[in-house]
Amino acid sequence: MDNYIDFYYQHKNKKNLPYPYSKKSLSKISSFIKGNVLEIGVGDGNLSSVLLDLSGNIKSYTGVDINKKFLDDTRLKLQDKINSIEMFNRDFMEIEFNKLFDTIISFEVIEHVKSPDKFLEKIYSFLKPNGIAVISTPNKPIYSIVAKLVDGGKDPTHISEMNYKEFKKIFSKYFYIRFSLYASFTS
Repeated sequence: MDNYIDFYYQHKNKKNLPYPYSKKSLSKISSFIKGNVLEIGVGDGNLSSVLLDLSGNIKSYTGVDINKKFLDDTRLKLQDKINSIEMFNRDFMEIEFNKLFDTIISFEVIEHVKSPDKFLEKIYSFLKPNGIAVISTPNKPIYSIVAKLVDGGKDPTHISEMNYKEFKKIFSKYFYIRFSLYASFTS
């Protein structure tokens, strides 16, 4: 996973990279985020920070990431926004919680796991009845074009890329789909 961390920090500062979430889509997504929130793969905390600002209904935030730097970055960005923050420097597939969550979010993580099916099953196991899971992944055909234009090829850390139909099929095994959106590349 070190190659992912290197890849992330190497590419995050490139100018003019398309950010896959528009202001409109972030506003829609944030309307579902409430209560006790678990985020799997916190990244640098930028997306979490925006969503939590827009939501305003967060009681607690639990973050999981395999990289301590990501957790530290996220904690700094969220510490003035939420009183109750817990961070776990672990692989989500190897962690257990003794509580359930109202909302579980995971942006751009599922494509990095060996078994998307087991990943979603585990998310489902930590979700309260009537809880909400917000999961995103790059749409493989579109991402392939962008990756070629921006990076000259495929992200070497993506081991489970899916197109929209494949993602919808696997996601529907565990969750009812309230809404789905294709993220735009504009703000």
